[in-house]
Amino acid sequence: MKKYAFLCLIIFVVLTTLASAVNFAFAEPDEDIILITADMLLPSDYYEFEDLSRIAVSASGTIAALDATAEGLLLKIIGETGRTRALINGVNKIAIYNNYVIGNFGGSNLSTYSISEDVFNITPLNSEFSDIAIDESENLLYTLTRTNLTWYTLAEGATLNIAESGRFDFVGSTPMFDKIAVRQGLVYMYYSNGTKVHSFNKANGQIQEVFTGLISNDDINTLFYPSADGFLLVKSDGIYHNTYLEKVINLNETSASDNQLKSIKTIAVDGNKIFVVDNAYNAIKTYDISSYEFAGYYGSYGEGLSRLNSPSKVFAYDDAFYVADTGNNRVLAYSYEGEDLIIEPLTGTVPTNPKIVAAIDGFAYISKGDNHLFFYNDKVYENTYSFVENIRGVAITNTGYVYVASGNKVFRKAASDTNFEEYIVLNSAVDKIATGIFGKILYLISDNTVSGYYSNDIKTNASIALADYGLTATDIVDMDADYCGNLYIATIHMIYRFERKADCYELSGKYSVSNAADIGGMSIAPDGVVYITSAHYLLTSVELDVVTQAQNQFNNPTVIEFPIKIVAGSGWIQASPNNYEEMLFIKEEEYLMVFNSTVTFQQVEYYFVEYQGKEMYIPVESCETVYGEVADNQYVKCLFDTVNIYQYPSATSAAIFSGLTRENIIEVDARVAVVNGEDVWGWYQVIYEGRLGYVQVSSVVGAENPMQIVERYYVKAKSGHFGAAIRIYTDRDVSAQVLATISDGATVELTSPLDRSSVFSEVRINNTIGYILTENLMERGLTNGQILALVLSFITVAASVVLVLLFRIFKKRV
Repeated sequence: MKKYAFLCLIIFVVLTTLASAVNFAFAEPDEDIILITADMLLPSDYYEFEDLSRIAVSASGTIAALDATAEGLLLKIIGETGRTRALINGVNKIAIYNNYVIGNFGGSNLSTYSISEDVFNITPLNSEFSDIAIDESENLLYTLTRTNLTWYTLAEGATLNIAESGRFDFVGSTPMFDKIAVRQGLVYMYYSNGTKVHSFNKANGQIQEVFTGLISNDDINTLFYPSADGFLLVKSDGIYHNTYLEKVINLNETSASDNQLKSIKTIAVDGNKIFVVDNAYNAIKTYDISSYEFAGYYGSYGEGLSRLNSPSKVFAYDDAFYVADTGNNRVLAYSYEGEDLIIEPLTGTVPTNPKIVAAIDGFAYISKGDNHLFFYNDKVYENTYSFVENIRGVAITNTGYVYVASGNKVFRKAASDTNFEEYIVLNSAVDKIATGIFGKILYLISDNTVSGYYSNDIKTNASIALADYGLTATDIVDMDADYCGNLYIATIHMIYRFERKADCYELSGKYSVSNAADIGGMSIAPDGVVYITSAHYLLTSVELDVVTQAQNQFNNPTVIEFPIKIVAGSGWIQASPNNYEEMLFIKEEEYLMVFNSTVTFQQVEYYFVEYQGKEMYIPVESCETVYGEVADNQYVKCLFDTVNIYQYPSATSAAIFSGLTRENIIEVDARVAVVNGEDVWGWYQVIYEGRLGYVQVSSVVGAENPMQIVERYYVKAKSGHFGAAIRIYTDRDVSAQVLATISDGATVELTSPLDRSSVFSEVRINNTIGYILTENLMERGLTNGQILALVLSFITVAASVVLVLLFRIFKKRV
């Protein structure tokens, strides 16, 4: 009984295993995956080769190559129609004619492959040959066997028609040949282990010796090739012209330049170029047939600035990007001048095998993943920062803040700071960090969770648990965010797009990049272009539904002018309801002006408000309405001669009446916002000439009250040096917009007495409030510019007097 039960158990396990295997074998691919093909940016002539053995070149420049790869023998076509086809083992001879490749694709028989139709035609021509060659000038195919040389006429139709048109049989005294090359009606034949080359002229059937001294080399497939002014001889140390005394292309096994050869496997020649297989670079290099100068490169990695070698991190911003070219031990900076791509390497000290880069406006931070961070100013090394633990990521914002993940901590440094300060401390190691386009949110991966931080103590209200998608932190190679805060997370084979919602993320797309076998790094530029490093190249794509500012489809609501209301709000405030990147966090309640419009987005209702002069959105649930009440004064009059009535209770809104004077009487409708009897907004809602508007409480007084004498405060502007203009800003910040410029000695009206302890002073100019550096103000006396002007005037007058006196003395003597 026990044996029977055990046998049943074994049968059950076997059947279960078979069922699983069948399900696996016939499982449908993930239909949710979006397959995209990215554009090749760097290098533009990228081709992946492993072990090239034979190439052929057509008159139009199309290249056919045999490549022995880990996947098997492949036929690779390089040209307008790029293709890769698997071949059976043993294919070792190819030639190319217009749109067709001819080779021993069927084993021992010659057959054709149509490049345009991507179809093999396995029609045997003959069963035994040692080499083939094509003379496109005469539309002939030549085949060489141990006993004869045969030629065929080629004609293109629905297929390539091949018809035998001649044969030359070798006799006993004819030398043994196993290689041929053709040029303009002459067939050159030689034996790969021999010392002589003979030519055959089919017009007269004559064979004659053209060269003696051929040196064989088992590693080189082509030893001799005819050219326009003679022939080329291939040796293990380079390529020679006509004799072994004239080397035209040198081989340098220690070369560090893409234009030099490290090895030679075989060559081919068209009318203008020599094509050389250099398997030390896994590349086909081309040289001019006349000057023998380097002309081009078909391959993957290289040391030239236009090539990459195992790049890892890419970092894009504005119209520039940086690439950690790991295999070449360098970091390259790319920028555009018009349509031209400018490539510059970072200079000075550069870490070996750099893997991490973050940069903006010429400032770059580089690391190889150890505990050292290298800083570059204008692409030149300047300083090294050291951390206790290895660096896991670096991020930089458009405002100049730099973040470094090291161990379980994130460090931060402002652009003006000299050192990094501890910013965030977590319980687990930080695996990756990134900042979005606006730099307001810091994204980090820790404990297999993606979180966002507005500041070191305020997290965003949405996160991603990687385990929910079958991922761990070690699977992630990079991440970035777009204009609206949607997250893009790259693994080695996939890019996941997570759409930001009000309080969560939703997976909205999985992208497989067809021409990126392994993703090494990813970065999103503000214009929506996604940069991807893979193998030895850099790709770009616009197919990942990246939201840019131009593509943001959210439209502000139609503003209903009245009534306006004020709310007390706190929490998250956004540039638009679908933008979770350009966000601010109001810690303590602030009073906000609400345009009388609300918006519902993703089941959340928002107020359309003004905050710090900007139109933004805040959830209604985060606000409490502040009500107005009847004003103390039914009518008011202006305190100044330049009072405005605005469209909204905000000085940044349009003035519907401007330049009102002390003579104007204004009807007051209500105070805009009052809390516990106190005005918290400082505005009256008024009626003037039948129109509803708003006026600042501080600029009017009750009409029944005697006119107050308003104290004015005037000072002089002084420049830092002679002739320099003095700026008035819209905010207390020298990086704010310039409201106006004034000259040295100009009179300025302050809104309050001059306070030397304040960096900025508030001024009134053209009935608008602005801010000026206090150091540029003085209460009395002459400015430096005025003093200098007086000195110059005095010097001018004195000089004039001296000239007059000298003139009179001279006149008397005469």
